[in-house]
Amino acid sequence: MHDSRRLRLILTVGTPLTYCLTILLSALVGLRLSLDGYGEVLGIALFVSVSSLLASRFNLHLCRAFVECVGCGLLISIPMTISTYIAMHANFPLADAQLAQWDNWLGLDWPNFLMWVDQHPLVATAFSWAYRSFHFQLMLLPMILVVLNKTNRAYQMVIAYGLLCFASAAVSTFWPAVGTYTFYDFDAKTLANVDWFSDIASSTSSMQYAMIRLLCGG
Repeated sequence: MHDSRRLRLILTVGTPLTYCLTILLSALVGLRLSLDGYGEVLGIALFVSVSSLLASRFNLHLCRAFVECVGCGLLISIPMTISTYIAMHANFPLADAQLAQWDNWLGLDWPNFLMWVDQHPLVATAFSWAYRSFHFQLMLLPMILVVLNKTNRAYQMVIAYGLLCFASAAVSTFWPAVGTYTFYDFDAKTLANVDWFSDIASSTSSMQYAMIRLLCGG
């Protein structure tokens, strides 16, 4: 019970803190944020808060964990994605060459790996579906964990997601890159099974993308 309370505190307090940190970092790098998209964000936050309070009042602990994990996971995804804009706005020198060198040290030959995946349709399809369904996984897995009465694991998963996203944004700030397709001068149109454009387009949900455009003044 003590662990559950601690995890709830980390998630429910950490979620609004991500917005505060995002606003602070945006100001530091000179990225203008708009207030137009905060109505939707506040609406979700209000729904999660009220639902959590009602569930606590009536001792519906599984329902509370369900709402908090899914709701906070959705709320965290907005500042996490905006953090990529902050990373780009910081305008550090591109580090593609250094990142490619690190790949070589790890034994990863990116062009050959991509061609291998493209030559195996089942692997390409599996990777594509895993990538496109990430946001569904983020919402579905905590639900499954809560239903299985593993609420601590559900909270841990959402917290870990937020921490990993922040870590990824921090790394991309100091080691920005134009991307492997551009760096290796790779023509993606030659691929038969790797649907790179659809994967990129589907990586951000339409609702999330609309919020991000509003919040970033775009």
